[in-house]
Amino acid sequence: MKNYFIILILFFSGLACYAQDEGDDKGGKIRDRMSEYIQDRLGLSKREAEKGRGLKRRELKEIKNCE
Repeated sequence: MKNYFIILILFFSGLACYAQDEGDDKGGKIRDRMSEYIQDRLGLSKREAEKGRGLKRRELKEIKNCE
């Protein structure tokens, strides 16, 4: 019984480690989706959205550094 318990613990800890793998993207998809959402909500053209994207990233970095 003890052996089964140890095997289950190892199995589930391995699953948890695998589930935490983010890959190389590191939030790029979320960032792109957020930009697309903002562009749609504000009615911006593609060019206007690209100009504002840099400002938004800088603002988010400043907020992150304040905490």
